Amino acid sequence: MDGAWIGLVLTAGLFAMIVLSWPYRRCRGFTLRRRIAAPRERVWDAYQVDLADPANAAFHHDTVSVETVSEAPLVRDHIFDLSGGHGTNLVTARIETLDQERPALYHSRHQSIGGAPSPFGPEESTRLSLAERPGGTAVRLDWRGETGTLWQFFNVWRSSRRFLGRLKLFCETGEVEPPANARRSLLTSLALSVIAVGSFAVWLGWVGALVLAVVLVVHEFGHWLAMRLTGQPAPRLMLIPFLGGVAVANHPHRSQFDDALCALMGPGFSVLPCLGLLVAVVALVPPVVGADYSDPILAMRAHGGLIAVALLLVVGVVNALQLLPVLPLDGGQVLRAMIQSFSGHWARRILLLITCAGMAAFGWIGDYILAAVLGLGALQAWHMSPAAPGARPMNGKEIGVIALGYGLCIAVHGGAIYYSLRYFLTTDALLT
Repeated sequence: MDGAWIGLVLTAGLFAMIVLSWPYRRCRGFTLRRRIAAPRERVWDAYQVDLADPANAAFHHDTVSVETVSEAPLVRDHIFDLSGGHGTNLVTARIETLDQERPALYHSRHQSIGGAPSPFGPEESTRLSLAERPGGTAVRLDWRGETGTLWQFFNVWRSSRRFLGRLKLFCETGEVEPPANARRSLLTSLALSVIAVGSFAVWLGWVGALVLAVVLVVHEFGHWLAMRLTGQPAPRLMLIPFLGGVAVANHPHRSQFDDALCALMGPGFSVLPCLGLLVAVVALVPPVVGADYSDPILAMRAHGGLIAVALLLVVGVVNALQLLPVLPLDGGQVLRAMIQSFSGHWARRILLLITCAGMAAFGWIGDYILAAVLGLGALQAWHMSPAAPGARPMNGKEIGVIALGYGLCIAVHGGAIYYSLRYFLTTDALLT
């Protein structure tokens, strides 16, 4: 695959991501159907939340408690655990029952989620219809509501489809799908990472792909380590085909300092291999330019120094690029956390302006791939809530620590790039 095909694939993928994330809010809906080989009463009882029944509680594993708010209309507060069973991200959803006819119909809507009005608008509703059929029950689920993006709509459709699959399994066999399959997540991450290395090989060759993969894994491990240190119970790390890597947290950060620290620790942890490579370069590079490379020892030192400097350049470029203060890069995430500590409203405006400026700059110099990546960052800034985030704001000392760490990372990785380029331009190691 040549460069034109690589560019086409990247452009198509980024275009699809932009379309899915485009902020076009409108009312959307879907209908899902399942045939369940179980009596209608069985399906009805499984659908209703009854935490006093151990089997039902196991099926509704993400529901922590249910409390009745009012009887007419029937309104209940459901507390859900969104952290995969760790109990670290509890969200309260207030659900109003619009209509029900046991065991044929249940019609409901969300009044609020997490104390805020439903993100799916006042007309959002879920309607479950059960009809008796020979050998079982015909289940129909109708959902309608406002979604801000096609991606949000797809997530609602996917979660509803998965729920009906779990409902079918439970009603027919009594088995409950595990709340979180860590092994499946690990296999998915590994498979995606292997595909990513292959995509890098198409672009850089296998040696370059493996080098880039190692550099990215070290970078993402820094994010992963910071997440673990700040209390994230099960973060994931993976490589993304053609684009790089990502470390994914499973619940919101408790403070803006934790958020900024986790973003900064990718380049921060990569300072260690930078310094190690600098030591290796100093030890390997011949002391005299123009030395006699016919000496095998001196020739080995020259080649070793060349490899070390090349690695140093890769580490420096990858991490310096991530430190640019634009979304969705690490520098943009650090800047977001710092500004949100003062004002969520201004954070959205400033990040949108800076990211759009970066997108225009990369487009002007002809790097349309990076421009498209920053386009995704601009959409991320657009979707940021102007309200103050729930995480605790940073104080002056914490802002100082993050700013100092950011400056040190820029100095180290910028110095690595400068030293590497200077080495290539001022030595004759390339001629050996």
